[in-house]
Amino acid sequence: MLFGSSGIRKIYDSELLFLALKTGMAVSCEDTPNSSDSETLFSCADSFADSSKPTELTKPTELTKPSKPAKLTIMTGRDCRTSGKILQDAFTAGALHYGAKVIDGGIAPTPTVAYAGRNTSFSCCITASHNPEEFNGLKLLNPDGSAFTKRQQAITETRIAAFEEGKPAGKASWENQGTVSAEDIITPHKEKILDSFDISEKLRMVVDCGSGAGSVITPSLLADAGVNAAC
Repeated sequence: MLFGSSGIRKIYDSELLFLALKTGMAVSCEDTPNSSDSETLFSCADSFADSSKPTELTKPTELTKPSKPAKLTIMTGRDCRTSGKILQDAFTAGALHYGAKVIDGGIAPTPTVAYAGRNTSFSCCITASHNPEEFNGLKLLNPDGSAFTKRQQAITETRIAAFEEGKPAGKASWENQGTVSAEDIITPHKEKILDSFDISEKLRMVVDCGSGAGSVITPSLLADAGVNAAC
């Protein structure tokens, strides 16, 4: 079993690097004409299938109802770990192999990646959360911000196992490789947060972002909210 309680997490090594590549391939291969899967990641996503039902994420933030784009589109982002960029690139390479459109959100908190991915097929955040620095991992999210369901995880793991056995699902082509583009995902999320509340009194605070991904949004967010913050 690759997936734990919060995605895939392992100590960074060559195995994790290749796993990131194979995960990118696994979540992207179903859009190919020769895919043999009778069940797709989308058909078995409970939260995705019932997009009209508000979720705990959509209620406070008023997210747009998720809708599958015409072309498989994947939002990606990462935390500040030194192994983050190479793992993000490996995942992206796997997705591009099967023709996906990948959006690179750069360093960003997981909630920001989730918000940015609300109108994509799904999101992948390269992070190991609170784990020690030698760890890293992949967190796969549906358009409503929920984690991949158990069934989605099982399908992904089955495809990864097939790749390892030399039996990939679907067929890649040099003519149909995907595309990757960078996008500012910090500003839209910050604007959405600022639109959600009003601070009427002047506040002063000291914030330690812990050198984490929150450091790319928190200082400017507090400043724009009128908070006198030392970060």
